[in-house]
Amino acid sequence: VTVIRQIEELLQDLQAEFGTGISRDSDYWELLNFQLSNTQFYPDRAEEERPVSGWLELPWESAPHIVLLSLPDSQVPGPKIIDSFLTPALCRLLGLYGPDELAAFHAFRLRLLLESRRDFGRVDILLPDRGLDDTPLLPSRFLFLSGESEIIDRVNLLLAERPAEEKPLPAEFGVRLAPPPPPELTRISVTALRAYLANPFQFYLQYLNRWSPPEPLPREMDALHFGHFAHEVLESLNSTDAGIALKKEEDISGFLIESLYSAAVAKFGSRQPVAVQIQIGSLAERLRVAGRIIARERAAGWIPEKVEWAFHDDLDFRIGGVPLRGVIDLVERNRKTGMYRIIDYKTSDKAAHPAKAHLTHPNSRSQDSLFPECEFEDGNKVARWKDLQLPLYQKAVELLTGERAVCAYFNLSKAVGEIEIEEWCPSPEQQDAAIRCAEAIVQRVKDGKFPFAGRSYFEDPWLKWFGGDYEKTLDPKWLTMAGGPGS
Repeated sequence: VTVIRQIEELLQDLQAEFGTGISRDSDYWELLNFQLSNTQFYPDRAEEERPVSGWLELPWESAPHIVLLSLPDSQVPGPKIIDSFLTPALCRLLGLYGPDELAAFHAFRLRLLLESRRDFGRVDILLPDRGLDDTPLLPSRFLFLSGESEIIDRVNLLLAERPAEEKPLPAEFGVRLAPPPPPELTRISVTALRAYLANPFQFYLQYLNRWSPPEPLPREMDALHFGHFAHEVLESLNSTDAGIALKKEEDISGFLIESLYSAAVAKFGSRQPVAVQIQIGSLAERLRVAGRIIARERAAGWIPEKVEWAFHDDLDFRIGGVPLRGVIDLVERNRKTGMYRIIDYKTSDKAAHPAKAHLTHPNSRSQDSLFPECEFEDGNKVARWKDLQLPLYQKAVELLTGERAVCAYFNLSKAVGEIEIEEWCPSPEQQDAAIRCAEAIVQRVKDGKFPFAGRSYFEDPWLKWFGGDYEKTLDPKWLTMAGGPGS
């Protein structure tokens, strides 16, 4: 627009000087306007700017050191566009230009850049995992062309997950932090008990003070939101008359898939990010297999009894005098045997057995237990609690029905071959030991004992906000009051 105005002013000057001009209605003006609107203007480059060459211009770049800002497979060698009729094999047979020639074209350019700087230069390749539009980027397949002894290391280098870089905090805090006294414990949840067993100090931060570690905005569903999303879909099957009435595999799977996509539109809209679309597709495959298992179990007599049951609304279940809260995903009852079964959905990548998820058997290399009640004699072995969820759920169902229920994980894992229901029935001795452990946790919380558990920098979301070292950041008096670093 600025150029056109300048030309208009020039034409006006010519008309004033020579008494002639070009009318806006003339063909000359239309032709000039057309030429200007289809012409690109390149201003002179400032001296401090560095030139950036495109991929096609790089072979003519004479600089000894080149930095490739990206080398995505979608551009080098580019997508594999397969014609329905002119297949790559047919192109080779007929001598026509096809995908092979396109790949060779890009391979030659990359090889030229590398070989021309092998002895006297350098080529650095930066590989971002996402593009400007936040879509995932895969590195070029050319980067995986290596010998057998190198291919595993190269795959790990190019595709391994990397923790997000954080700007380092100061080496030491100027003032030691004195966290506030813990508030009065008026209730405790089943998940909070598990959190204390994993890391008492994090329990103090998140479950007593209701603090959350600052985290970047997610670009996709994290594990927690992914699990909640799956729970919502399965809840719709077990809590509606239409869903409970379904018996056949194809009907159940169809109901779950339809509910999934409807929930996805309601939650993320019709234009979903690519990463979310991939997650929805993964969950759809899991639910399709789950439909077959649910049909099998319903044929065996298992029907929903309670869905997303908040047992604290119906029971006065107390641990050490403190009300216990919890929500059970599904309580089933077998119409043939009358037996109750507790179902807990798990959407982690790998399938888990409930007994192994709750109990471990320490050995000489294991860390010391947080407190004596963590361990108990389980048969001829010493067992240590990692989680108390299912034994406490079992006790809640027992208080309601008077019967001991079997517990189970419904594993909706990434590998569809591992999607299955894994049962575990905690013995009376195990249930009693779990309650004793929970009572000990409640007493320690009342006493203000919140030692640190041994977790690495990347596993602990709070550690980086305390300068990477709790002992150097927190007030020594508070550390002594909270039980010290490890006990």
